[in-house]
Amino acid sequence: MEILLRVLAGPPLWVWPLLAGLIVLGVMSSRDRVSAIWPMALLPLLGLTGLPSLMKMPDPVTAWTSFGAAYALGALVGAWKQRRTLLWVRDGRAAMRGEWFSLAFMMLIFWTNFAERLLTAIAPVVLTNLPAKALLPAIKGLGAGFFLGRVIAVMRAPRQAGA
Repeated sequence: MEILLRVLAGPPLWVWPLLAGLIVLGVMSSRDRVSAIWPMALLPLLGLTGLPSLMKMPDPVTAWTSFGAAYALGALVGAWKQRRTLLWVRDGRAAMRGEWFSLAFMMLIFWTNFAERLLTAIAPVVLTNLPAKALLPAIKGLGAGFFLGRVIAVMRAPRQAGA
């Protein structure tokens, strides 16, 4: 129990409101909605929060190759998913069916970054092993790519005339 309390108390205070905000945003995404397009363009930036640690990885070739391949795959998955949930686009707004993928990918990015920082603090040698050198960047790339793919799908969607 003491270790759990140290893990929860160790991160900066802003981490927990960020987590709460991401959960709220993800739950809102689970409902059918009409929203402005421009905030969607900010979500790919969430996936880029792990880039500073990616640049410090001990094996940059493995890290960037893994990140890049997963980023491309994530963009394909995000575009595919967005095309399935997008109802219409017009006047700078988009209507979408509710889905849980957004919450899942936000949590994937958040907890991957959290776990990486935790490992850096308590067991940095783990990050030098091949699975960690390839898996952590791949997870980050998948998440970042997913949100970029969604934005691209919305931008490429045919526009409907205003009602």
